[in-house]
Amino acid sequence: MRDQRIRKVKLDGARVEITSIETWGVSNEREWTLRCSEPPDPQFPIAMQAMVPAIKDMLELPKDWADGNFKVLSVTFSWSESTEIKGASICCRADLDCATSPLIFNTPHLPYDQYAEGGEQPVMPEALVDLLEKFEAYARGYLAGKRAQEDLFDTGSKPISGKDAAAGERAEAML
Repeated sequence: MRDQRIRKVKLDGARVEITSIETWGVSNEREWTLRCSEPPDPQFPIAMQAMVPAIKDMLELPKDWADGNFKVLSVTFSWSESTEIKGASICCRADLDCATSPLIFNTPHLPYDQYAEGGEQPVMPEALVDLLEKFEAYARGYLAGKRAQEDLFDTGSKPISGKDAAAGERAEAML
């Protein structure tokens, strides 16, 4: 059985970059990156920028700080090897009046939950975890072919039969 984890998601306009790690068996692992300029589902970048208020809240920034000039650039996900607890760090950009170059910064890496029962370390705020999970779902959708126009791999409109069906089954078995 294969396990696929998304390690990093970056959106830059219509350009999408997703790094994923696939593991299967005991020690088989493959990391790969998809870089594509095919526009994503319009909700994908909206889900990314929807994190801005929660990030400002987590970082204890005023709600109006860099208002309209604060942007999420990428999200990096990680997992604890021993507990499988997911965590994330978010790369952001803020255009400031005091400089001609933007301020680029990362949020602290925070786990979604405590690593140990009774732990008291800081964790990702629940509202931000929900937004990160929605964002990750859009990234998975992009990998599965969901784009701005339509589902890239949608075969529901025309049933596959005969030789095409057998070829599809063989290709799926190889995965």
